[in-house]
Amino acid sequence: FEWSGFWVGLELECIAHMGRQSASQYSQLDSQPAGESPYAIAMIADEHDNEEDRFLDLEDVGENQQWRRNRRPSASDKQTQGWFKFHFNNCACDVEKTKTQQAQDAMMFKYNIFFMMVSCGYMSSWTAIGSLIPYFKAHYGADFYVKIYCAYYLPGLVVSLLQQRYDSYFDAKYGSWRSYMARMCGSFLLVACMVLVLPFLPDIPDLRICVMAVIGAFSWLMHGTACMLVAMFPPAATAYLQTGFRCPEIFTVAIVIALELESEEPTHFALVSFHVATALLLITGMIGFVGIMLGKPAQQYLAAKDQSNEASRMEIVPLVPSKRGGGGPSQRLVPSPGGQSTGADRVAALRKQLAKESGLAPGYQGAGEEDRGYIAHAIHECRVALYLTMFSSIFTAAFFAYVTSSDGNDIEQVLYFTRLFCDLLGRPLTRLPRPQGIRQPGQLMWWSVARLALAVLFFAYIVVPGFPQNDTFITFVVGIFSVGSGYLSVLAYEYAALQVRSKAAQAMAATLMNTTFQYAAFSSVLSGVAIAETGLITYDSY
Repeated sequence: FEWSGFWVGLELECIAHMGRQSASQYSQLDSQPAGESPYAIAMIADEHDNEEDRFLDLEDVGENQQWRRNRRPSASDKQTQGWFKFHFNNCACDVEKTKTQQAQDAMMFKYNIFFMMVSCGYMSSWTAIGSLIPYFKAHYGADFYVKIYCAYYLPGLVVSLLQQRYDSYFDAKYGSWRSYMARMCGSFLLVACMVLVLPFLPDIPDLRICVMAVIGAFSWLMHGTACMLVAMFPPAATAYLQTGFRCPEIFTVAIVIALELESEEPTHFALVSFHVATALLLITGMIGFVGIMLGKPAQQYLAAKDQSNEASRMEIVPLVPSKRGGGGPSQRLVPSPGGQSTGADRVAALRKQLAKESGLAPGYQGAGEEDRGYIAHAIHECRVALYLTMFSSIFTAAFFAYVTSSDGNDIEQVLYFTRLFCDLLGRPLTRLPRPQGIRQPGQLMWWSVARLALAVLFFAYIVVPGFPQNDTFITFVVGIFSVGSGYLSVLAYEYAALQVRSKAAQAMAATLMNTTFQYAAFSSVLSGVAIAETGLITYDSY
């Protein structure tokens, strides 16, 4: 039984190995001599297997040895032995590949954790400061939180548009590796310094709002850069980055409870300790980013990105005959596809060769300014899905305070933390097997549209007179809605990166996705403030 199990496992290993062969290898079968064809060798091996079955069925070891001595060698033994040598070598090679893959998986898991540290770091400033709602309300009024909310989110769109316009310029001038390191490390240090000075600022509301605007601008700069970098990594890294985006909630809840910051009058020592801990979390995020950038994958991906950008900047013009005739300065030599080809044919051939050598996706010549339209079209379904997901999530969260409790509970706080933790839960769920109906960008877009039905239900709960009020029901609705927010947003970023091939194009796709995210945040914040100010939704609506 042990030998039978060994051979069954061996055959399965061989089948798996053959299944991994590329089509190009199989295309060579017809050109091989009959005696060397794998099909012929497999037939010889089948004959050998029949004799081996007889050997395995014998129970006595002595009879096995006698059978081996009496067995007359087959004329095909040499080829058979060669086939088994090939068989065992390939299985051993598969074992080595498995070990190598395991080592690579362990290495990539390390970088995934680093990505989680990065996003957890740069989002900790807003999550931590935003948790001090009772303190801000007692010292600066009920509308102060809305002001710092806008001060943090609104600069994000401007920063994203500036990145879309100038990042590629600085990446080309100084190299992507240096440019990314400067943007991220400088921003981490600046935001950490701003967080540290907050508890020592005078009680001037406008000054604190300005500081929050600076924190918001550089936090979104880090978010845009991290999204561009993670788009070049395997898809799992995107899930880890987006999961880390919501991890500061855990830190915030723990430290608020530990320092007793729930009251309207916390001690100055507690406030200072709170901001110092937040700054340390920012430094931890910077350490994670440095760990990513010092690794070989990031260096190779960024080098490939620079190479793609360099290829896209090569100007290609058709062959224009000189007015003077003959070879002149207006003529350029380009690779000819052969025959009497025209100048346009030569240009097309050179464009195709450049795309092949630089790894660019078919249909465009690079990831520069002239190719942004192609990339935008390739990921437009992902952008629509991300916009609808983020707009509805941020917009509905602005009206949690308008929900009344059927049991006299602090329902708005319950909904706030339900949203945060359910959104966090939805992000790692993307690593599980996905349903058939959500494996394409178009399907993802329609799921984001269908999710809007829950937003309609939420507002109906608030504004429709006579709508049954139940805390458990509205908490369940917000929970499902928020799980979908985390799940769909991660898939939108992941699918967008898969629509293009080159590293430069993936970075550009991530930039466009980040701009879409900022458009959603900008428009949802302004819409929420406008509706609240105009009184379209009031406390007595229900």
